[in-house]
Amino acid sequence: MLARQGWLWVRLLALAALVASAVLTADYVNDVATYCAENSGCAAVRQSGFGYLAVSGVKVPLPSLGLLGFALLFAGTLINNAEKRRRFVAPVAVFGGVVGLALIAVQAFVIHRFCVWCLVADFSAVLAAGVVLGLYFSPDAVQLESSFRGVRLSPWALSLLAITLTVVPLAWPKVKLQPPVPPEIAALYVPGKVTIVEFVDFECPHCRHLHEVLAPLVKEAGGKVVVVRRPIALAQHPHAKFAALSALCVEDPVAETFADFLFTTEDLSAAAIKARAVSLGINAATFDACVTGKAAAAKLEAARELFDKAKLQGLPSTYIGALQISGVASLEVYEDAIRRAELGEGSRGLSLAEFSAISLFWLFGIVFLGRRAALGPGAS
Repeated sequence: MLARQGWLWVRLLALAALVASAVLTADYVNDVATYCAENSGCAAVRQSGFGYLAVSGVKVPLPSLGLLGFALLFAGTLINNAEKRRRFVAPVAVFGGVVGLALIAVQAFVIHRFCVWCLVADFSAVLAAGVVLGLYFSPDAVQLESSFRGVRLSPWALSLLAITLTVVPLAWPKVKLQPPVPPEIAALYVPGKVTIVEFVDFECPHCRHLHEVLAPLVKEAGGKVVVVRRPIALAQHPHAKFAALSALCVEDPVAETFADFLFTTEDLSAAAIKARAVSLGINAATFDACVTGKAAAAKLEAARELFDKAKLQGLPSTYIGALQISGVASLEVYEDAIRRAELGEGSRGLSLAEFSAISLFWLFGIVFLGRRAALGPGAS
């Protein structure tokens, strides 16, 4: 009894941890969180730095490593030979349990915030380790027929079930239908042009990278694409506010040349920015009056209000046609967005109801076919 029920619980705990790890991985690898609110414990853990492991100078999200570990744990429960199963699963489960305890302690005593999804994965790891240790030293451990909640399933069905429960949370942020462009943003679009509306901080490294990607595309478009920029000054960037006010004070025909300078220069001091503005033909006194005046300050505040009203999270944030892009995407994403905007295509994707229906249909299909395969020919 211990072996049969114990392995079933290990399998269930591994599945729960896989789902939680997939949810966290989805939020860690995307610029905007889908499952965790901005001020939640999950966001606090991520921002603390403890959610990543540095490997050869690369920050690897811990949840992605959790996916690997819990996949190994689940796969181990499918080993047919009882002795081999125990020997394989025991070290994986114990290591996972130790890591789970350590991560719970970090949240409790270092970060002082708890991530719900982290706790699901961590406690599942700890509980699985306890059950596996009991099974390892149990004299009545016997071969376990594949089962799930009392319904016998073939090993391939259980494997496919685990893969599906992992893929679904990872896929949703990629395929979900985007909300319509807010009317305040759409009002900025220039008729007859592909308009790129971007919210940026000139001192933000990611915003500068975005400029590196977009500037050549805009130049190659030859006037078909226009940029409407709304500068945001983040408090942690000491030069951002003056740079943003300066950008608002330099208008066409030299606005883009000046913006290119702000994105690329290593010196964002007020003196360097003013010198560049003057070199482009801006009167020094006029420039000084503008950057210290109420009009530019009001425009900067309006940009921030628009950013908040659109419920955007993080910089840079960009609108191209019907598509909203957070962070810096690949060149191909922007090329496709511009092409679709030229064609007047709307947003593509699945609603939550559609995605849920497809996922549930797939899961029920796995259970149905897996049960038939486990029960043998003629099963119903």
